[in-house]
Amino acid sequence: MVAIETRYLGTTNYRPSRIVASTRNGQRVVINYNSADNDEMAHSLAAVALVKKFWPESLAKGDPYNSLIYAHTKAGMVFVPSAAPSKHNNININDDKYSIDTVHNPN
Repeated sequence: MVAIETRYLGTTNYRPSRIVASTRNGQRVVINYNSADNDEMAHSLAAVALVKKFWPESLAKGDPYNSLIYAHTKAGMVFVPSAAPSKHNNININDDKYSIDTVHNPN
């Protein structure tokens, strides 16, 4: 896995608000932004959706990199895989609250 960057895409005449999760390698996932979620949760959902799509082996029990440490950026958030979860700014990829039903790739 590599670093994942997320950013918010505002509403257009044709599409609702969305969150884009992407890597420098060109992997990309776009999810609809749910205004009921807070911003941090929405960006986390997008990052986990990208992991589930491109690195499903990270979801296996015992995989050392099944958590992501995150930080905020000017444009959104960045997530990096971690074998040693921290007490703060850490999400577990296998946590059920990060499951997402509708993930689509616009490409």
